[in-house]
Amino acid sequence: MQETPKGKQKKIAIVMGCHRSGTSLIAAALKHFGAYLGKNLRSASEENEKGFFENVHIVDFNDRLLEFLNGRWDNPFFDGQQALSIIDEETLGPWQDEAEALFRDTFGDEDFCAIKDPRMCQLLPFWQRVLKKCDYHDEMIYYVHIARHPVEVAHSQRKRKQTNPVFYAMGDTTLETVALWFSLSIQALRDINSDNNCFFIYDDFLKYPRDQLGRFLDYLEIEKEQDRITTFVEEYIDKTLRHHEVASRDLQLLETYFPASIQLYKAQQALAGKKAFTRTDTYNFVDLWNKPEVNRDFNEAAYPFVSRVTHERHRSFLSTEILAKAEERLRRENDQMKERLTELDRQASHLSSKYLSLIHI
Repeated sequence: MQETPKGKQKKIAIVMGCHRSGTSLIAAALKHFGAYLGKNLRSASEENEKGFFENVHIVDFNDRLLEFLNGRWDNPFFDGQQALSIIDEETLGPWQDEAEALFRDTFGDEDFCAIKDPRMCQLLPFWQRVLKKCDYHDEMIYYVHIARHPVEVAHSQRKRKQTNPVFYAMGDTTLETVALWFSLSIQALRDINSDNNCFFIYDDFLKYPRDQLGRFLDYLEIEKEQDRITTFVEEYIDKTLRHHEVASRDLQLLETYFPASIQLYKAQQALAGKKAFTRTDTYNFVDLWNKPEVNRDFNEAAYPFVSRVTHERHRSFLSTEILAKAEERLRRENDQMKERLTELDRQASHLSSKYLSLIHI
């Protein structure tokens, strides 16, 4: 049974942040301090030793919705708001109905619940409609943002791909992963529809966990119980989780080929210096997305990934076609062999009959 924070109004926390940015740490804190995340949580693995804290049914739904919208979680060019804007209500209606049923089945009448899935950065406009249908008003929705230095995100994703190259396509180069980080970070800030937001930096959480947890609990209006804070710090704040340092050569790479990514991270750090932030605090750097030089750098950073994936999928398609044709050829040859064996059996039976008749003569 989950605890309810002080105050009787129902609330939900939405964790906003790119993959490999510390979203699991925020979700762990939400769960520890009383938020209900559902029963079917993805278990810990080598990729995330402390746990993912993702509801597998919500993640599965989001993956299916992204596929329907011709997107993927690792596609830097995919803009969820844009994709949703060209889908009519009649077509989108069944998806909203399914999401509403999933949400109600998962969270029921819980006073305090939370969703953690980095895909929310791409699908926030969709889920905002669903939450409204589930009777959540703007003041009941708490957007908890977290960011990590884009170079560290890139290194983490590269290691992830090296561990599981069959599943992960993203991660060959620093710039392509930084492009994904940039895309999701911009969408996460652009698509918030209320002024109820709080920002955290992953490194700050590792270095100053008690201070950051104090901000976190104040924002969510949860009572600060020092024993529970201590327990969380001891259980979840492991400074060795910061596996990747930012090397000067990586910073130089971004400064040369994608300087807007450094601008965005500095802006995120500025937001993290506030107790909370509003939509107007984000306007200046959300507009980065629309600057021609930023679009150019973004496209050049992301294009090799899309080109590589397109080539790999085409090669996979060809391989599938070749295998299918080979399978069909083998099936025909097998059928022909069966027919030949049947004919040989018939001939053998005929010869055997003639042989027996000759013996009796």
